[in-house]
Amino acid sequence: MKKEELLFAVLGKVKDDYIVEASPEPEKREWVSRLKWLPFAAAFVLLFVLMVKFLPSKTTPELLDLPLLTISSENAMGFEAYLAYEAGELENGNPWSRGASISTMPVFKNQARANSAGVPLSGLSVEAMQAQVERMASNLDLVPDKSYVEYLDDWQTDAAGLGSAPAIRAVAECEGVTIEVEADGLLTLWMDEPVALPQAYVFTGSSSREEADAALDYLIMEYAGLFDMDFPSKDLFSDYDINGERHLAYRIFQDHGDLEDRIVAYSFKPCEFYPDENGDLWIIRKYSHDLSASLGAYPIITEEQAEDMLLEGHYLTTVAEGLPDDPHVAKFELVYRTGRLEEFFMPYYRFLLELPDMKMENGLKTYGAFYVPAVEQQYLTDMPLWDGGF
Repeated sequence: MKKEELLFAVLGKVKDDYIVEASPEPEKREWVSRLKWLPFAAAFVLLFVLMVKFLPSKTTPELLDLPLLTISSENAMGFEAYLAYEAGELENGNPWSRGASISTMPVFKNQARANSAGVPLSGLSVEAMQAQVERMASNLDLVPDKSYVEYLDDWQTDAAGLGSAPAIRAVAECEGVTIEVEADGLLTLWMDEPVALPQAYVFTGSSSREEADAALDYLIMEYAGLFDMDFPSKDLFSDYDINGERHLAYRIFQDHGDLEDRIVAYSFKPCEFYPDENGDLWIIRKYSHDLSASLGAYPIITEEQAEDMLLEGHYLTTVAEGLPDDPHVAKFELVYRTGRLEEFFMPYYRFLLELPDMKMENGLKTYGAFYVPAVEQQYLTDMPLWDGGF
């Protein structure tokens, strides 16, 4: 028993005989006898008051001075699900793992948000996009043959009710490569002639895990420095299409700093390499979300709390049927939702659940994505609740 609980137990058992009671006509001798106990009684009362005042509160912890967050239920991805023969094939390079010692994660205001039609409402200025294009051309020792800015089509501008067409990307056409930077900071290198890797490497969407690992080692050696990645880490992910053909995603990220920094880099600053049908390097994409509008470090819930919330229906999903009758968690990780429709970039626990009704005749299983907000509920203006919709 704690000291405070013991003290309350003792105080609760004090007999009425020890309590000074008022008497209309007390005898002098009795009053003098009781008077000597007053200092002790006063001490007990004072101690009781102090104990009540300084005992740890069991009420909801006081809110930190952080802005309240609104959850975006819109999703531009359509139906988010993955096909695999077994759940273990859906591994990736996320630095987070179950049991990780982490109590807060940063939240950011999306500085390049789009509306529900995908029309950019904010983002980098034309000058900022052009500066990034010129910087990459300089890093590649290239001089642009042609530079220009692309704007939103007139019909899209009118449909969005915008007074003028916003700039969506800056472009520089150079010898052998075209460089693009979009309003959300996404940089893309398009190879006019795909670049062949040395013959020893197999760089395809259906490479074995060992082949893909070796090819990504080579790509890191050749290109990580171009994106100032001094501590690159591999992020290989694979799933299948409906025909059973395997597809690999070749990604790297800056794996440096504490766990929070690494998760942020993994989510917002990865670099991805795309092969063509011949196994040559065709496209490189470097994601660079604008994280300048940090709202602070928010307390997050535990893994166990997230699992409880999932079962209670507090999640976001594009699975039309919602949670399966007998949920089987195939994969569970802490991630950020980084889509352009998000108002805030906040962490979520993502559950991949097997959808039994969607198992295919060729043995492929479908795993739907369900997102539980990781930020503690008192910092959210609302909590999603699935009832066939949100």
